[in-house]
Amino acid sequence: QTYKVGSQKLLDAHLKVTQVDQPSDSVPADPIIATDPVAGTRVNPGYNVQVTVSSGPVQVTLSGQIYQPEDAAKAAIAAAGLIYGSTTTDYSPSVPAGEVIGVVVPGSTTANGGNVQVPKGATVDLVVSNGLVQMPDVRGQAAVAARDLLSGASYGRTVKLTPSTRCSG
Repeated sequence: QTYKVGSQKLLDAHLKVTQVDQPSDSVPADPIIATDPVAGTRVNPGYNVQVTVSSGPVQVTLSGQIYQPEDAAKAAIAAAGLIYGSTTTDYSPSVPAGEVIGVVVPGSTTANGGNVQVPKGATVDLVVSNGLVQMPDVRGQAAVAARDLLSGASYGRTVKLTPSTRCSG
């Protein structure tokens, strides 16, 4: 049963409760895995019962992998006790080709760049820069607006406006 249910039963029996968290690879987070004393033991009212609760699988820290070469990131994943899954590529104006933009961990659909807590043995995917910038379509925009978009943080390009004498309108 869950800690909430079990601890309430103990409180209703006029006992005190102390929660102790313990990682478990076989029990998901929250169920009670043990009590001290064990169920059925006779104790006085007010006795402090230690309730051991599963905190789920052991968590490991995967350090941030941004700007790491793909092979180095794969090695870091293995060293952390994790499993490398797959690599996808994406555009990045600031990360060179072949270097990591982020990692995708269980429970997330977006790439994360910083240190993340991951269940030991989980599968981790990499997102690696293709070294390209996907340029937006700026046709029909005012020249200043197009320049501001292309030289902004998303694209990081230097844009020089050059008047054209070829335009007819």
